Amino acid sequence: MKAKRFLQPIINNLNELQVNGLFINGNHLKFTFSTMVADNLAAHLIGGFQMSFNNGYFCRRCYIKSADRNLPISMTKADTRTCIDYDKFVEKVIRNPYESPLMGINGKSALEGLIGFHPIMSLPGDLMHDYIEGICPLVMMALLKQASSMRLVTYAGIQKRMEKFQYGYFDCRNRPPPILVKHMQNDRISATAAQKLCLFRLFPIIFNDFIHDVPSMIVYKQLREILDLVLSIPFRKQWIPVLRDLCIGFHESMLLYFHTKMVPKIHFVCEYDKIINDYGPSIRQWCFRYEGCHAYFKKIALRSNNFKNVPKMLATRYCLKQAFKLSQLNRMKNLHYAVRITNTQRTSFTTQIKNILLDHFGRINPEKDLIQCNKLFHENVEYYRSSVYVLDLRDPDEQPIFAQIIYILKNNEKWWFIIDTLETIGYDESLCSWEVKSMDRFSLMDPHHMKYYYKGLDIYELKNSKNEIDGPTLELMNSVEKITTFIPKFKQQLLFLNEREKLFNKSNDNLTQPIVSSSASSNLNLSSSSSSSTLSSFSESISERGSKEFINSATSESDQSLIVQEKNALFPDKYVIPPLPNALLKDIQNGALNKFGPHYSNRQILIEAVANDLIDKYNMFYPTHKQFQVIGEAIVECLKLPLIQENIVSIFILCCSKLFR
Repeated sequence: MKAKRFLQPIINNLNELQVNGLFINGNHLKFTFSTMVADNLAAHLIGGFQMSFNNGYFCRRCYIKSADRNLPISMTKADTRTCIDYDKFVEKVIRNPYESPLMGINGKSALEGLIGFHPIMSLPGDLMHDYIEGICPLVMMALLKQASSMRLVTYAGIQKRMEKFQYGYFDCRNRPPPILVKHMQNDRISATAAQKLCLFRLFPIIFNDFIHDVPSMIVYKQLREILDLVLSIPFRKQWIPVLRDLCIGFHESMLLYFHTKMVPKIHFVCEYDKIINDYGPSIRQWCFRYEGCHAYFKKIALRSNNFKNVPKMLATRYCLKQAFKLSQLNRMKNLHYAVRITNTQRTSFTTQIKNILLDHFGRINPEKDLIQCNKLFHENVEYYRSSVYVLDLRDPDEQPIFAQIIYILKNNEKWWFIIDTLETIGYDESLCSWEVKSMDRFSLMDPHHMKYYYKGLDIYELKNSKNEIDGPTLELMNSVEKITTFIPKFKQQLLFLNEREKLFNKSNDNLTQPIVSSSASSNLNLSSSSSSSTLSSFSESISERGSKEFINSATSESDQSLIVQEKNALFPDKYVIPPLPNALLKDIQNGALNKFGPHYSNRQILIEAVANDLIDKYNMFYPTHKQFQVIGEAIVECLKLPLIQENIVSIFILCCSKLFR
């Protein structure tokens, strides 16, 4: 009743618009109501459905029971709700209120007086709440926890990877906050919808070093394909059967790998083939822009500290903001808006680009006749230097052709793009992204011809994504045949083999393990245009006979006496605490052990020192119970406490249990 009284003025205004319309500048505009966008809880409140999703008939589109949501889709076969059935159930509930909820219906809708509204036909699913804020974070968190349980990564390692990841220009705007250890423990990702979508798209790239070893990664790939389809606009009708098959496969994969995560939204996202068939592209009907506007008003309300007539204050602030924006830049009329305009330098262009400019503009002076900018807004589309855009589609298979903007130039009051048409190698299913390569195919392009995809894309380069060379595989690369595809030049192949012998030669005591790692990485990054300073002492020319003898001798020595030293020493029976800061040693000497309790910096410094020492020296991420006992004894002795079991247990609770999570 409260919702009906609150919505009654809105219903009257909407009915007035539908019946009488509006007269603007002599034009009569008429309106009609189609759908209402809301999250699942609000949609059930407006439609008169039951408010609980954990029992009974929880879906507003079909008659599936809560007990059947863990069954495969092929076994449920729930009937679809119809307007006639809904009206019959509402009449039964009105006659006998004690039967509520009846087939998931509590009573009349709060918008029953709105012309054109019916709860069955006017409440489609919301893509943002079902996918971006519902299933996507759930799947990502489940994958990360499974990777942690397989000891592929720690919670702290997940946080470290997200903090160090370099986001591109366009993705940086929606940069998600790092997933902290407490977020992993609470099983919740704290971020906005845009940040969660950005994290979901970049998930296999951020965690590419271990996430592909998780057996349940197929769940992410299926969900990624589903999300790519439901976010598509326009949506082709021939994609609906494909979307249906993907939803069935995703539901079965969730039952197989994450059966404890079968929340009601799993069922909701599997109905989007029917939703798109009935209402069109889902991106046309979602709460994304409403939530963004609501977040702005919420910030204003919190920061202003004004709680008197809040609606008037928010409306006034928003009107002033819009007036300021429109006075500074009229985006409806100004088609070109450049940022960071600078003069061009003749030396900044390559010979190939100079020839392109000469063929198109004739003989011009680049320093006088051309200007450049870093960013251009053309017809409300942002173009940024070094970003990638879809230039065209290849006819047979509609594979996208990408182009990277190299320069944004202006000549005679007209803007031009110098683009590099990239070679599309293919779609990488493991990274869920396109692999491209620059072939230096430069050309001049009019901004009006960029018509396919309005948003710029970012390029991410993964280290060793193609070769995946590590220490054990480096040890096996002991012949020219094995490194031919990796290092093209014959001279550099010989130098590589010689440096490799230094890395893995047991008799060379001067090479420590950190030097081995750095030398290996520098050698693996050799290219035709670069050379290592440590290799400059070798002769420029080597005879063919000497080269063969060198290879044979290096190969025979490596086959007979190559022994790889163990990277980490064995854990001792008596562990020694690493050197501590003088301030901590002074507190220990003075007996101020209260400073090593919870919420004190001394305790955190001691924990980090021990953890880093165990990881760096012994490569120990998950100590055993016996090793924890040895570590606890060492900490007790360091704090100058009696070496009794009670103190060791206390130290384990305060310190050792926090070392590795």
